[in-house]
Amino acid sequence: MRLFCCAAAVLLASSLSTLAQKPVGAIVAAERKFAKSAAELGTKAAFLSNMADSAVVFPKGKPTLARPYWLATPDHQPTITWGPEFADAASSGDMGYTTGPWYIEAGGKRVAHGHYHTVWVRQPDQQLKFVADIGVQHAAPEPDSIPTTVAYATAPGHASKDQSADIMTLERQFTAAIRAKGMAKAYAAVMSSEARLNRPDQFPLTTPQLQRQNLAAQAPLKFQPMRSQVSQAGDLAYTYGTYQADQQATNSGAYLHIWKHETAKHWRLVLEVLNPSAGK
Repeated sequence: MRLFCCAAAVLLASSLSTLAQKPVGAIVAAERKFAKSAAELGTKAAFLSNMADSAVVFPKGKPTLARPYWLATPDHQPTITWGPEFADAASSGDMGYTTGPWYIEAGGKRVAHGHYHTVWVRQPDQQLKFVADIGVQHAAPEPDSIPTTVAYATAPGHASKDQSADIMTLERQFTAAIRAKGMAKAYAAVMSSEARLNRPDQFPLTTPQLQRQNLAAQAPLKFQPMRSQVSQAGDLAYTYGTYQADQQATNSGAYLHIWKHETAKHWRLVLEVLNPSAGK
C-alpha cells in the first residue's frame, strides 16, 4: 500500500509538471499573478498593469475600453479576491481564458459574490495580457472559498484557417438560427459538451439539464458582435458585443462568447457570459 501511494504521488507530481509546461498552464499562472497583484497592489493598479491596450471591460452591460475606464476610477477601490476554477488555451499558446469565483470584502464581511471571465492574449512583447474581463454577480456559493485546483477542458482543438471575419459571420448565423429555430435548438446545434453558460444572479450552468431549462425559459436573443479574434492555431476564438431579447427592450446588455474548433469542420460554443445593462 505504501509503495502504491508513493507511486501515485510521483505520477501526480509528473502530471502537474507536464500541465505547467502546456499553454493552459501559462494562462492559469497569468490569472493567479493578476489576482495576487490585486491583493498586494490594489484592484486599480492590478487591472492597469495586466491589461492589453485594446482590452475591454463591461460596466453595466456596456463594452468599454478598459484603460481609460480604470484611469478614471478612484484609486481606493474595494479589494476583489478571485481565482480560476476552469481554464483552456489555444494549442499555439497565444490565447486562452479562465473563469472562477470572486468576492468583495468590506468591514470584515463578504458583501458581494460572483464569477469572473478573463480572456488572455499574448502581446508582441510575448507577455500575456487580458483583452476582455467580464463578470456576473450571484449569491454566496457553498463553499464560499477560492478554489486551489483548476479543471481543464478535455476536448481537443483542431486547427482551422478561419479568420476573425469568419467568426463574425458565425455569430450572425447563430443569431439567425435562434430566430428561425428558437433558443433551445439553436444552442443545441453549436454548444460544446463542455459548455458553460453564465447569467446574472445564477451560478454557472455547466450541465445539459440546467442549460436546457434556462434556454427554454429565455426569450430569443439577438447578438450584435463588435470584435472577434482567432488564435494563431485557429482552434480558439472569442467575440464580444451587445445583445437584446426579442420584444423586450429592457432585456439587453453585453456578451462574451468563446468558440473552440472542436472538430475538423465545426466551431463549438464553450463559454457564454451575459452582462445585462441593468446589472452591476
